[in-house]
Amino acid sequence: MSPARPPAQGTDRPSTAKKASIKARKEGARIDRRGKEVRDTDKNAFNLNLLEIAVLACQRGEEPGEWAACVHQLRHAPDIDGPLALPFPLHLAKKAVEYVLPDAKDDT
Repeated sequence: MSPARPPAQGTDRPSTAKKASIKARKEGARIDRRGKEVRDTDKNAFNLNLLEIAVLACQRGEEPGEWAACVHQLRHAPDIDGPLALPFPLHLAKKAVEYVLPDAKDDT
């Protein structure tokens, strides 16, 4: 693993997208494996979101990869199917701000 580029983190499809097509396109036609033109404008689509976790500062002797793995693991919250975009503590903090200050602009 190169220290110049953090690894991308991907996850399985969320439970809400289990039947969605990965290859579907909303903006026109695509060519399938048999060479036929296919229009998927009526189908639900799912695109995987990749997340890069970069550890910008560490104490001497700490491994940045271990911290990135910890943050990635924190994306899996209890009682929630599938991973979150943010680690669970940050997800809760963001939701708390939305509930307390519903008119505040999202600065993230």
